[in-house]
Amino acid sequence: MCPRSMLAFALALFAGLAAEAAAAVAPHQATYRLTFNSMTLPGSVTSAEGVLSSKLEATCDGWTSHVQMAFRLETSEGGKVDLRAGQANWESRDGLGFRFFSKTNINGSTVQQVEGRARLERPGGGGRAEYTKPGKKAVALPAGTLFPIHATRYTLDTLRGGATQVQTTVFDGATAPGPFLSNDMLVGAPVPPRTRPRGDTALLEGRPWRVRSAFFDPSDRDGIPLGEITTQVYENFVVGLMILDFKLFSATAELTEIKALPEPSC
Repeated sequence: MCPRSMLAFALALFAGLAAEAAAAVAPHQATYRLTFNSMTLPGSVTSAEGVLSSKLEATCDGWTSHVQMAFRLETSEGGKVDLRAGQANWESRDGLGFRFFSKTNINGSTVQQVEGRARLERPGGGGRAEYTKPGKKAVALPAGTLFPIHATRYTLDTLRGGATQVQTTVFDGATAPGPFLSNDMLVGAPVPPRTRPRGDTALLEGRPWRVRSAFFDPSDRDGIPLGEITTQVYENFVVGLMILDFKLFSATAELTEIKALPEPSC
């Protein structure tokens, strides 16, 4: 997976986890401070800072999620990178319909854009994804494929039922050419936030869960994950902390501000 795809992949996974919050409680928007633990680039990184933001909205027929990641870094060789990556998804309430869009800009130039839609025949059945950008193509989705919101719901419901590990097949539009395998498991005790975020902090009440998700290409027989994300999710499914671990970078996203959004009038 190239660096551009890794960024879109990370955003899509975050969108799926965060969008589950909209399915369980009031929709909300949140801002996270990105702290980079490591980066794989020519030369050493002398400075790096970033922000991740999400907006999760309920509609009468589904859920929408918008996630943006922006960061700037400098290397010891004088190189500068200003990267902005975004992901927008819509998923139907019955979990059968899905639309996806992602775009990555580096130093003001678009380096990747992906757009399309997908449909499952029935719950638990297979389906088809159709890409319109960067080029037209169709991908078959095997039986059991889930879109991000319903995949997250299934994982958390299973963990609450007493399981410690869950495996799912997920399609999010960012891991072209098709779905990926997700292995989710409970890992240790939750970590309290270093600083309390601003805003509607009542959304942070309840029990937190700490889940590590590893993601695999079904065609890769080596068993090496594309990446891993450790997420701290409150009992009401609000994402309070994420640790992103990919080949390109490792970063921690800490919640700094949260705001409740209104429910739709249907």
